[in-house]
Amino acid sequence: MAVADRTRKAVVPSGVERTMAEDELIVSKTDTRGIMTYVNDVFLRVSAYPESEVLGQPHNMIRHPDMPRCVFKLLWDTIKSGQEIFAYVVNLAADGAHYWVFAHVTPSFDTTGRVVAEVPRGWDRQVRDSGWDPRALGLPSGHEAGFAVADRLTAWQDLTAEVNGVLVGLSGHGDLTAAVNALTHPGCHYDGARAYTGAVWHGRVRTWDGCPGGGSVTEAALAPADGSAQTRMYVQMRQTGRASATDRILASVRISS
Repeated sequence: MAVADRTRKAVVPSGVERTMAEDELIVSKTDTRGIMTYVNDVFLRVSAYPESEVLGQPHNMIRHPDMPRCVFKLLWDTIKSGQEIFAYVVNLAADGAHYWVFAHVTPSFDTTGRVVAEVPRGWDRQVRDSGWDPRALGLPSGHEAGFAVADRLTAWQDLTAEVNGVLVGLSGHGDLTAAVNALTHPGCHYDGARAYTGAVWHGRVRTWDGCPGGGSVTEAALAPADGSAQTRMYVQMRQTGRASATDRILASVRISS
């Protein structure tokens, strides 16, 4: 992703503290250079920035001057090693207010750094970032960029086990809709298919619930919303209970160039 050339005025801290509700969660996603590729609505409201002014910008634009830079060096050194990190951080909003967060930062990318996605807290206990094989969709065998992240990745194929996670894979095989339409999950109740339209991707989403382990399976064939033809994305999710996080995760999927 290219960093947009925007001139930002320096923000002067006002000393006003902004707080959040206990059940609110700030979510942001960056590429491997720290450039923001996704932020949720809570991030935008608390930081007082519109989305257009943060996407494509470095995450340190919200760094409070009282926050030592060495903390962020430790953060980046930790996640580049493939580990997660927790830290109390004070951030600076666009209007000068400050707000404290207990940050949970975890890497979610394939080994090429090309595919990124936001996952709910607790899903990121195990990561396989070595790519994926399109043979899983009945396509010619090969190796393409992608990753899988889950709380129990070792039980991914076991529909009797409770698993929360997502597999995201790039594909050079063209439209994946037919391949996804052919998928079945014996023992699960087919809940139907629907069209998905987001800012980055659109495509077909199929869902099964009532699986033997009590969870759901979602399969998605995605294409760029801008109509470009060169890239396709395959997404498979497993969730305990119903597929409540599906659209949020699909909206967060990005390709980082």
